[in-house]
Amino acid sequence: MRKKFVMILIVLLITVMVLDLKIFAKSYSSTYFNITIPDSYSKASTSNDSNQYSEDYTNLKWNGGYVNIDIYVLKQPAENPFTTSDINNDANNIQKTLGSSVACSILHKDLVNINGHKGKRLTYSGTFDKTTFYEDEYTLLSQKYIYCINFTTDKKEFIDSTEQKSIISSFKILDSVFLPFKDVKSSSWYYNAVLYTYSNGIIAGYNDTTFAPNDKLTRAMLVTIIYRMEGSQNNDGKSKFSDVPSNEWYSKAIKWASNCNIIHGYDRTTRFGPNDNITREDVVVILKNYASFKKKNVNQTASLSKFSDYNKVDNYANSAMQWAVKTGVITGNDNGTLDPRGNATRAEAAAMIQKYCNKVGR
Repeated sequence: MRKKFVMILIVLLITVMVLDLKIFAKSYSSTYFNITIPDSYSKASTSNDSNQYSEDYTNLKWNGGYVNIDIYVLKQPAENPFTTSDINNDANNIQKTLGSSVACSILHKDLVNINGHKGKRLTYSGTFDKTTFYEDEYTLLSQKYIYCINFTTDKKEFIDSTEQKSIISSFKILDSVFLPFKDVKSSSWYYNAVLYTYSNGIIAGYNDTTFAPNDKLTRAMLVTIIYRMEGSQNNDGKSKFSDVPSNEWYSKAIKWASNCNIIHGYDRTTRFGPNDNITREDVVVILKNYASFKKKNVNQTASLSKFSDYNKVDNYANSAMQWAVKTGVITGNDNGTLDPRGNATRAEAAAMIQKYCNKVGR
């Protein structure tokens, strides 16, 4: 499969140079995707199962200049699906892929997230038969397919232009987001929550294939999650907490959340405990504080008496827990408990964050 994928990239350059049909189109939809394009583009050719490698192939040609958009859809291997690491390796070998007849220079190489689907962007310039061209390749992953969207042009100013950004941002994949974590099964109770938080860039895995749903969530992890929900604003400077240095992965998140009164340190101390496991009741306290910061309705309350361990909720967390139950951010365990002082897992955090986004709103 990987050899076939590389072969697609090799023949791409030749393909885009020979197609020159003139069928007007403003937008295009297929079984696999939707895309919106300017009036100046025409749909040059489309076909399903056009060759032995791709499930679908579409070429869109710009009448106002030399710009081709080629979209390949390839099936994900069933037993060993592509990950962003695989795409990264292919990007690193682009010169070998193109062959010695094409001299190329890499301009950009970035991870991307296009409408929830993650992948790689590779931009390079090259010379083929004494002609200079610019290639901007987006490779995105879904649950069943690999999508290759390639812009080829002899106009450097087109790369990163408003027009190009509009086109790529309109690309909608009609397949489920690819969840690469081997430790998150589709039958797991938390699958949809992990899928939601991962596809929305809220909770990442430890690496490309590991989410660790049963690992305990730390206080720094939760604050970082909320920081991502807010767009990871630039927030340099020293934190007021003595145990939060300025150069850790969580430093900016904790400083931002503290400045916004979303978090507080341990009682009567300047210690935050970033690496301490966080309890379920502390998760809802911080989520309620975040909701207040976002000017959401935090005055809703519900009785906790239906939960057998309601009397174990600490006084400082009682109103937050009542709010969380009323809004549906927390629904309790199957055994009828809240387990307020139990340490939250990454899976439980994903579930509460999904419920917060859906019921309270980002």
